[in-house]
Amino acid sequence: MGTCHGGGPGDRLASPDSRRRRTITILIRYGTPRRTMTAPEEKDDPESSPGVRRRLLEGIGAALGAASAGCLDGTPDADTPTDGDPGRTPTDSGAEAPFFEVSDLSPVSLAGEPGDRFAVEATVTNTGESAGTGEISLRIDGETRENRTVGLDPGGKTGVAFEDATIPDLDPGAYAYGVYSGDDRTISTLTVEGGRDDTEQVAWHRDHDWETDEAAATNWDNYEITELLSVEHLMAIDVAPDGRVFYVTRGAPFVTYGHGTMEVGWVDPDTGESDVVLERRVQVGSLSEGEGSARELGGQGIALDPDFAENGHVYLYYTPAADEREPIENPYEQFHADDIDVTTGYMVVSRFKLYEGRLLEATEQELIRIIDQHDTCCHRGGNLQFGPEGHLYVTTGDNNGGPGNGTDPSKTLGRDDRYESSPTQDASRTSGNTADLRGSVLRITPEPDGSYSIPEGNFKQYWEDETGESFSSEEFRPEIYAMGFRNPFIVSLDEHTGTLFVGDYGPGTSWHPDIGPVGLGTWHVICEPVFAGWPFFKGYYPYRKYDYQNDELGQPFWPDNPRNTSRNNTGLEKLPPVTPATVWQGQDYAQYEANPEGYVEGPAWLGSANAGPAYRYSEAYGEGALDPYFEGKQFLMASWAPGKGWIGYLTFNEDGSIDIDDFMPDHPWRFPTEMKFGPDGRLFVMDYSHEGLGGIHMVEYLG
Repeated sequence: MGTCHGGGPGDRLASPDSRRRRTITILIRYGTPRRTMTAPEEKDDPESSPGVRRRLLEGIGAALGAASAGCLDGTPDADTPTDGDPGRTPTDSGAEAPFFEVSDLSPVSLAGEPGDRFAVEATVTNTGESAGTGEISLRIDGETRENRTVGLDPGGKTGVAFEDATIPDLDPGAYAYGVYSGDDRTISTLTVEGGRDDTEQVAWHRDHDWETDEAAATNWDNYEITELLSVEHLMAIDVAPDGRVFYVTRGAPFVTYGHGTMEVGWVDPDTGESDVVLERRVQVGSLSEGEGSARELGGQGIALDPDFAENGHVYLYYTPAADEREPIENPYEQFHADDIDVTTGYMVVSRFKLYEGRLLEATEQELIRIIDQHDTCCHRGGNLQFGPEGHLYVTTGDNNGGPGNGTDPSKTLGRDDRYESSPTQDASRTSGNTADLRGSVLRITPEPDGSYSIPEGNFKQYWEDETGESFSSEEFRPEIYAMGFRNPFIVSLDEHTGTLFVGDYGPGTSWHPDIGPVGLGTWHVICEPVFAGWPFFKGYYPYRKYDYQNDELGQPFWPDNPRNTSRNNTGLEKLPPVTPATVWQGQDYAQYEANPEGYVEGPAWLGSANAGPAYRYSEAYGEGALDPYFEGKQFLMASWAPGKGWIGYLTFNEDGSIDIDDFMPDHPWRFPTEMKFGPDGRLFVMDYSHEGLGGIHMVEYLG
């Protein structure tokens, strides 16, 4: 896998009105030493358990500091402790046995080629109440390379050194290395260089001799924007090899009951010619006003097959008409009284064939169903993208609604009375549930017969390899690639690295500093399976358990050992460690009441987080293509903020920092939601249709 970029405290967007660029240092890029943080869920006082290193987070301002990017340091690893106090065993006399803790790893980062020698030092402290000896080990990529035996009195401290260690024969990339004492550890990042031909090495930036002109490329007067098509209820786009831009519509306005007509069509950016190739009846909301408040149904996503020019296959993500669906049983009857009736339906990802200018309904092959509730609004994700290896990525939202979308984050986590009255507000049953497809990014491989297979390296297999355990497909769905999202509305895949880029919408939460952070929109750079944390975390910050019946505040959820104890959870209770977002931004805090003392106003809210594509320049590109200055830069968007939308791009620097810049900041974007590069390097931007027409726009560089 390629090098990914993780997140760290302070990785937030700056306001485009106040700063055109903000450089953000990703602390974990060069392996900030990290300690495993464990917390017994049943203990009320997280500081009452000796020997467990804890950092309580007070309010929204504290950073976890212990989170890690899985692509960089190899975490989560099989050594991660589960529950309870690691490494301590009571003696017969009642005194606690020796407990050796390790700290102060030096150096904090390493780089070299296989066979290179290096030295590592760390500090060992006996925090137990008895003298004794302990085994201290150096591990690289999860394997023990050397051991040392250390003897210490209670409270004693000493240094331990591995003076002649060797970088093992590993492929280029970033790996975890560190010093371990049982379950305690201090780790950092080893960057292995060389070892493969450059044509095979996956890297964020490609070596090239292209001439670039930053001044001209960022002079926005050198760009021309053309609206190609205005379409009602526009939802998603994709670009064909011949340059045509295909689209899908929802089928009706956002606030609509019953059914509508989903359209699939295309527009030619060169001739202006357009056509509608499919009209399909779909359910767009609850069947009537008295039967719920379901929204965000209907047409959702579209993706053209990687071999579209040869096979004409088009994939659609939509909600079938209610009278054309098979009946679905209430999934909550096993947990609740029979009188809790949840209207349940499903969305489908289907493959159609374009033949003689029409998308033939008779050719539909249903690949996968996403079971969801239709009682309340919202969050169905709905984006489809193909990766460079031919796998299809499908995004799903947490399928929550009602008060969970409001101003109280604890309701999204689930009040105690959710168990008796409103399981549809509990995102623990979806995003935090390994047995549920919602709140996730799925990855499947379409097969010629209309079925799908599971590619190597999805989350279930990854976590089995990491833990050495085995899980059934019922308790850990093999289709899941990444989970713990609220509403990953738009994602993208880098055609060069295969890296997944996810934009995840944040909740509209107000100040509840004792419970958790305000609403955070997040962007995630992902190159291996991750648990993003929702509904227990958002961005980089935890929520805390809250007992509404007894008005008692519990512990924060713990990043290295999150637990899903919801009654509605049908999957694993012990979840993988949380991987924080790469970049995030808060809501417009000034609008909230009861801001806490010491509140510092942040940058203006840019809008909900949408992922754009990474630009990969080619010398074969024609006129209108973006300048090679943008090679390797990751585009991102924000919508729904008052006034206008926002488009920007990330630059990943060699020193581990990220630059965030505006793209055409003076253009009046409305709801920029999806972006695609065409086969000639021109950029296409879709403006989402909310209460009127959506638009497909072509951006050409004329410099």
